[in-house]
Amino acid sequence: PITLAEAVTAIPRSLDNIVDDLHFNVQDPKVAIPLQFLNALMPVLRYELFERDPKSNLSRLHFQSLRLPEKEGEKKGKRRFTNLLEVVFKTDPPPLPTPTILLDATGKPEIYERLFGLRPLVYAPTMRLENQVTQVYSTSGSYESLRQAVFRRHMFELLRQVVTEEPCTLVICKQALERHLRPVLPPEAGITHFYGHRGSNAYQDFQRVVIFGMPGMTPETILRYAGALFWTDQLSTETEFVVRRYAGNDVGVQVLVYKEPLIQAIVETAREDEVLQAVHRIRPGLDADKDIFLFTNLVIPELPVTRLVSVNELKGTRSHSGRERR
Repeated sequence: PITLAEAVTAIPRSLDNIVDDLHFNVQDPKVAIPLQFLNALMPVLRYELFERDPKSNLSRLHFQSLRLPEKEGEKKGKRRFTNLLEVVFKTDPPPLPTPTILLDATGKPEIYERLFGLRPLVYAPTMRLENQVTQVYSTSGSYESLRQAVFRRHMFELLRQVVTEEPCTLVICKQALERHLRPVLPPEAGITHFYGHRGSNAYQDFQRVVIFGMPGMTPETILRYAGALFWTDQLSTETEFVVRRYAGNDVGVQVLVYKEPLIQAIVETAREDEVLQAVHRIRPGLDADKDIFLFTNLVIPELPVTRLVSVNELKGTRSHSGRERR
């Protein structure tokens, strides 16, 4: 076997010569590629084939398959897909007026520095919640586990117990789980999904919040974002396991992280930071009597855990400490 780069070494580097060798379907304008697109595509292909560091898989090309909506009159259940090619281009950032103020609760200064070439001054209010935070550590809370009936039944039973104790509860979960969880909840409860509640005070009257599972992006999506932001940096995409401990406890959990801090910053913006934003939808800082339940293994440093329990322990209300989860 040979690499793609080895297979095309005979192709001349001149863009004009490569353009002359390409063929288009002139009979069908829907699939024809506009000629001016080649002037942008050829440098990208050159980068992918000859210039990209083999240790980095931050690509400027991404292939994606999207499911198309069903056509009227088409046989029900028939699936149709279209394939997309995404090409990443990096343009010079616009000059920023002085001063420029960014209101972003989850933005990472290191990402802004790479985007605009300036290290921002960060002003973050110090807020230490005095609310009771109960964290249920269990792999049953992962999205993949919840797709299995046995784990889903256990977690749904636990959720039913928690909302029975306090019906005025807001549940925040993945969007795909909303329709499954809604029948479990009493009329007084509310439900919304991750990334769908930012900046809203609509949930401030709820007395309890339950974070059901965790948000986040697939590894492919993470590398798409990293490739768009940092492909010129030839960053390493290697990962490793590290132990993170729950705030206020000696218990830890192993977490897979990217060794490159810039890529890990993308991960945590969409995961840990999103959970923290979700918790604050009920405005717990204004009322210490409001409860917070985390049905996830995810470690949130800004949320000191009052009770760290397993699924079975929560049913029996036995607290837990001093162990490391793997």
